[in-house]
Amino acid sequence: MPSVTIEGREIHYHESSGSTGPPLLCIHGAGGNHTVWLDTMKHIAGDRRAIALDLPGHGLSGGPASESIADYVGQAKAFVDALDLAPLVICGHSMGGGVAVEYGLLHPEDLAGLVLVSSGARLRVAPAILELLEAAARKGEVIDFVQWAFAPGTPQLIIDRHLEQISTTDPWVRLGDMRACDRFDRLSHVGDLHLPTLILAGSHDQMTPLKYSEYLAGKIPDAELVRVEEAGHMLMLERPEILGSAVSSFLGNL
Repeated sequence: MPSVTIEGREIHYHESSGSTGPPLLCIHGAGGNHTVWLDTMKHIAGDRRAIALDLPGHGLSGGPASESIADYVGQAKAFVDALDLAPLVICGHSMGGGVAVEYGLLHPEDLAGLVLVSSGARLRVAPAILELLEAAARKGEVIDFVQWAFAPGTPQLIIDRHLEQISTTDPWVRLGDMRACDRFDRLSHVGDLHLPTLILAGSHDQMTPLKYSEYLAGKIPDAELVRVEEAGHMLMLERPEILGSAVSSFLGNL
């Protein structure tokens, strides 16, 4: 798995080769890593360069992690510059969608478009959840939130893969990510995003409900919303073929 040194950290990433159109950079959500994108990347047109990175402190990448969306944007910007990816499309899930939104507001000149998956312009986290995560981190335990992450009827195999993935993340890193989400608020600024934007939301998403995506679609001037039926928060695992096809079509129209 390739890596690049950013601000003294080894940042690892997975890459599929391709040369048509702007490259796609996929950014995972809170406590995640690049593996959540692997199934979706298989369904993206083979002539497209697609990259999924591990943010600092996640997956194979060196830490420390951050507790700020703005810090993650700075690290993503350094990664984009190091690999000379611009102009590119950033695809972010949940917290990664917040990173994508903030990147688009701060560095629009780098971007050809945005893909926002199960995300929002504001990502508040209930205080009780933050308290649970902190208590679990102090014990070195992982809380899964499966009952909110997946649509009813999701195959257990998919859920087990998710649980295996989050078990590799330091609980303190996951808590920091959730705190970063809780502080993120761009409700009054997303209308300034003048970029082609694809928004995808699961009909059963309890963590970032459909109304979050509908707000984005209503405020971003050049946005398209795709509602994915019978899917929850983890679209990349639940419906990778639908997500991959929608992203491929979006990229093909840029």
